[in-house]
Amino acid sequence: MPDALSVRTADVPAIPGTADAEAPTWAMAERADWVVAHARCDRDGDLTLLLEDDLAGSDAATVAAALVDHLRDHAGARVVRWFVRGARARDEAVAARLALAPSRELCQMRVPLPLPGGRAPVLPWRAFVPGQDEQAWVTVNNRAFADHRDQGGRTVEDLLALEAEPWFDPAGFLLHHDETGALDGFCWTKVHRDADPPLGEIYVIGVDPRAHGQGLGRALVLTGLDWLQRTGLGQGMLYVDADNVAAVALYRSLGFVAVSRDVEFRAG
Repeated sequence: MPDALSVRTADVPAIPGTADAEAPTWAMAERADWVVAHARCDRDGDLTLLLEDDLAGSDAATVAAALVDHLRDHAGARVVRWFVRGARARDEAVAARLALAPSRELCQMRVPLPLPGGRAPVLPWRAFVPGQDEQAWVTVNNRAFADHRDQGGRTVEDLLALEAEPWFDPAGFLLHHDETGALDGFCWTKVHRDADPPLGEIYVIGVDPRAHGQGLGRALVLTGLDWLQRTGLGQGMLYVDADNVAAVALYRSLGFVAVSRDVEFRAG
């Protein structure tokens, strides 16, 4: 039987510039003077849990529930959302104990490069030109992702902010134009140099709805993977919503396999 569990408010240094009323409260759980977990809940209801790896499913659920109870009783916390990277079976047990249900699942998929079978891209393309292509990209992106909660509704200002990120490389932002010269699809890649070995990501891929039914999505994926391979990368990766059946089927047909999943749990 596990040692008795004690839970208390954690002493965490304040974040500079954060008002006391807005600062999140941390709680910690201990057994035999050994910290086995931390938790916090922000004012918007986002839960953060840091659980020791050796906590099994039912035990992890018990510890998490004790931490959340403490945050509720001592800080008035109300858990609305818990996002888990690399979710495991024990995380589902924790979520169930906290009365949270999965609301979204992102799969990370990977494929070795070059693709088996010598698949080659079939599209002409050119690289994104900063200061020239922003508005055209925003228009196509927002049409392609009209109903997507994360990627839809982008602005030129949003894109400019991403262009200022250290990882941004316009050479890997591939644009395809139709016979009239209008942008109708894109494959935006991202290189993770800090991974071991480095990874090439299909960051965002989009097709204007007016160009659907032409196989443009598949061709753009092939084009992006080919570009990543030509830069010297030996593995491609991407994230896809698990319920996007058509996209998952496309990626699997190209040799991608799921390696992990990120799950968002929400209160009912």
